[in-house]
Amino acid sequence: METIFGALDVYVVIGLIFALLFSGLANLFGPPGFPRFLAQTGAHPPASDYLYLSFVTLTTVGFGDITPFSNLARSVVVLEALVGQIFLVTLVARLVSMYNSEKRST
Repeated sequence: METIFGALDVYVVIGLIFALLFSGLANLFGPPGFPRFLAQTGAHPPASDYLYLSFVTLTTVGFGDITPFSNLARSVVVLEALVGQIFLVTLVARLVSMYNSEKRST
């Protein structure tokens, strides 16, 4: 059970790290050179928008109300989606492997 909670913690931390990355890139390349990071918000969206975008991307729920605007933003979103999917595939494979090894030992 601790392994599952640890994996969930890592998954949440990955989402938080990407939210900080989104926010940092938007602030670093802010107006006028990089007018917007998110399509549906103004020049300075709240941090909650970056957090929301991060977890929508990480969980592959899909975009709807907030989407990446620039090529850089799209690239980082793709990277996050890939990291999230690789993490989930690895996690599920590991948990199934652990379950099968426990089942065989009993």
